[in-house]
Amino acid sequence: NCNAIIETSRNEIIVGCKNTTIPTSVTSIRDYAFEDCTSLTSIEIPSSVTTIGKYAFGSCTSLTSVYYSGTVEEANNISLSTKFEDTVTIYYYSETEPSVEGNYWYYDENRQIKVWG
Repeated sequence: NCNAIIETSRNEIIVGCKNTTIPTSVTSIRDYAFEDCTSLTSIEIPSSVTTIGKYAFGSCTSLTSVYYSGTVEEANNISLSTKFEDTVTIYYYSETEPSVEGNYWYYDENRQIKVWG
């Protein structure tokens, strides 16, 4: 129900698309998994993801927002073999409005993603 091809033995997304919801069982996004998905505008990456392969989001020209469900510290521990375009903003999850500057998001009462600030 996530609209992706997952290699379950490795908990790795092999191919994703614009409607992909990454399950929390996934720990890795394979090289080129979302490459050339030009209609992908945003994606939520669960904190279970510890590896993002090279060009995993290559040529995703419409991608502007990445919502990571972990903290900044957890994100810094991801083995990242790709670089997001300069037009992409990465947001980090926070249940309460943060007291520090940065890009943070939360779920509203309808489980929709909202950006703090």
